[in-house]
Amino acid sequence: MSAMKGHVDVVRTLINKCLDICELKDDRDQTAFHVAVESREEEVVKFLLESIAFQDLINEKDNEGNTALHTASSGGVFKILQILANDSNIDRGATNKGGMTFAEIILSTNLLNDTEILEIMSELEREVGLLGLERKLIRETKEAEDDEVRKQKEQQTENKKSEEEKRGKDLANLCLLIATIIATATFAAAIQIAGGYDSQGIAILKGKSEFTLFIVYDLLAFFLSTFSILIQFSSPAFGRFFTRYSTMILTTTLTSASLAFMMFAFEQGIKAVLSPGLAKGFFNIPFTAIVTVSSMLITFSLFLCSKGKLY
Repeated sequence: MSAMKGHVDVVRTLINKCLDICELKDDRDQTAFHVAVESREEEVVKFLLESIAFQDLINEKDNEGNTALHTASSGGVFKILQILANDSNIDRGATNKGGMTFAEIILSTNLLNDTEILEIMSELEREVGLLGLERKLIRETKEAEDDEVRKQKEQQTENKKSEEEKRGKDLANLCLLIATIIATATFAAAIQIAGGYDSQGIAILKGKSEFTLFIVYDLLAFFLSTFSILIQFSSPAFGRFFTRYSTMILTTTLTSASLAFMMFAFEQGIKAVLSPGLAKGFFNIPFTAIVTVSSMLITFSLFLCSKGKLY
């Protein structure tokens, strides 16, 4: 009632005595601020805008979703509209249940003359323009930061890719080197047979089972290492059938297997040229098991080095 009648002193006294009175609403869910605006009590409106106790309620909505600014727009009181529109705490973009802002209400009611509308709208457009400029600057700054972060991520990805490609090439070169050495050694071992030849050019140890195993293992090592070399040389021509990763796994497996067979051939060659007693004493440790485990470890290590990096 005091807000409706414009009794500023009474309103001040009531607020000082009981802060909770600010939250009282009428049957339309309107606060004292709504009532003062609707009653066109300019001094009460100014007081409530400046009152700390009322700061959280100046944008409060009634049961139709109208703020005090909507109410002032519907009443068409230019002075109060000007006070509210120029206050920085007022939400000028608030909409009621009809989806209308205070500016849309002003333009639809025709209660203000063109000069008054132009003045209020000019002030609103200026603030909206400044707000838009601020948002644009923030957006451009964020876009620039995002672009910089994106470039850094792309550079990191490119560097990582280059490192992975280099690592893959190093592994391929190592595998090729090992396969070449094995092929060369096993070829030489086949020409220079263990135990030598007799006068007719026949291997002296041909009747021994160890010699036969030596020949078999040596041939397997030679052909597997040669096949590994062939795959590495021909893989660029058949790239659509084999990925770099699958090629590396295949050549690594073949090279490791040829290495194992070369070591088996060495074992059987030693057994073939030594006397049975000496050979038995020399190979007390299960040499074949050691060779097998070593080859598996080599294959597994190369697999871990290349896994997920050579697709």
